Amino acid sequence: MGMTVHHRDQALVLRRIPFRETSLVIHFFTRQRGVLTAMARGIRSRKQPDRAALAGFHSLTIFTQARSSQAMSTLRGAEIDRGRNRLPSLPLAASVAQLMLEIVYRFFPIGDPHPEYFDAFEEIFDLLERDQPPFSVLAYGQGLALQALGYGWRMDSCAGCQHNQEIAYFSIRRGQVVCASCGAAYAHRLHKLSENMAKAMEQLEWPGGYDLLSKSERKRLYEIGRASLLQ
Repeated sequence: MGMTVHHRDQALVLRRIPFRETSLVIHFFTRQRGVLTAMARGIRSRKQPDRAALAGFHSLTIFTQARSSQAMSTLRGAEIDRGRNRLPSLPLAASVAQLMLEIVYRFFPIGDPHPEYFDAFEEIFDLLERDQPPFSVLAYGQGLALQALGYGWRMDSCAGCQHNQEIAYFSIRRGQVVCASCGAAYAHRLHKLSENMAKAMEQLEWPGGYDLLSKSERKRLYEIGRASLLQ
């Protein structure tokens, strides 16, 4: 008989799937262990105090146990570390938050931790809770996810000449910056970049990168995020 393994993790809820009459199978995004599946037995019972913690977009501390490192975990408890009670009542922001959760669920391998992305993900939710422009936040979140998965925006050199001087535009089709010389003839279909905006997209720092941007720069980032989704 194997030894029971106990874990304590920082977590966000990705999905909740009903199981039988009173239980849930819950997919978490955890800071220490990446995507994790756990059985929450009896959690749908009205007497369960952890039920409210597992609803919405809260940052949690969860307590799980499993009979081995390979077995499905059982959820033993959940506590709210950082509540986000306003976010579910903001329809567009909540949709963006749900889309970001779906990206993690679909593309991040089970058991593959990304602690830096987890930290940034919490900041994404905080920005949405503060009612920041949802598509601007989504554009950042997409960039972070692509980076964590080994892809991402190319900010180091121009898509045309491969140099990194006088970067002035961003190409949605190439996912790469374009310099002023190469982009001049195509400016009507490229997205103009300011120095602050290029720096924020390159570093993807949270929340500092976002706070560098002016209102007009956030509007441009909104346009990039929207165009990326359409592409």
